[in-house]
Amino acid sequence: MKRIRTIIVENEPSLLESFLDILSGFPSIDIVGSCASVSTAYEQISTLNPDLVFLDIELDGGTAFDVLSRIAYIDFEIVFTTAHHQYAIDAIKMSALDYILKPFDAADIQFAITKLSDKKDRHGSIQHLISNLLIPKENERSIALHTNDGITYMHLSDIIYCRADNNYTVFVSSVESEQMVSFPLKKYDNLLSDKQFFRIHQTYLVNLKFIKKYSKNNGGEVILKNGLALPVSRRKKDELLLELSRMSI
Repeated sequence: MKRIRTIIVENEPSLLESFLDILSGFPSIDIVGSCASVSTAYEQISTLNPDLVFLDIELDGGTAFDVLSRIAYIDFEIVFTTAHHQYAIDAIKMSALDYILKPFDAADIQFAITKLSDKKDRHGSIQHLISNLLIPKENERSIALHTNDGITYMHLSDIIYCRADNNYTVFVSSVESEQMVSFPLKKYDNLLSDKQFFRIHQTYLVNLKFIKKYSKNNGGEVILKNGLALPVSRRKKDELLLELSRMSI
């Protein structure tokens, strides 16, 4: 069995020791380097040709993204590690990349490693992540969607709504064809609910900017700017109306 050449980039000495101790119990992992700073991380990644990098977000001399922006082509797997930095975590999630929260344990690391076997277009996902981090406005950011054909990058401002389809989610855009991804709607509700999206119903997560009006017809529904009517659950009505009032709809 081929061993996974691994570099650990961690700026907290105690956590680095913990990482090394935990990974020593994984026979598939071959630790070829460890470091704590932006400059050393770039040097080790460039010279040691890792298959996998555990990459702390906050580093000596900068951040993980300072390291990645210096690498011309990323052909290794990355698992980010962080204790906070919510903005960065959101960007990582939207780029369909992996991360683990500190303090971590062997189970967290095991789960991260097992998820590495089915990655698509890791370079594109990293470039997408860096791009999102450089964009100041939420509605100008985009999300990476893993589909059967690969990865589709869809601007948040173009998504009209997301529709649950059993354990899948269908993204409906104003400029692109529908895209189906193999994750439940709850995943995207958690990810997009603070980015001008609202879960109006068990089946629908809607971009508020595409709502034209609320109607009492059929027990309550929203009329979208494209004329489509979507149902609003009774328990979501008051909260939705409050959100719409804040937007002066």
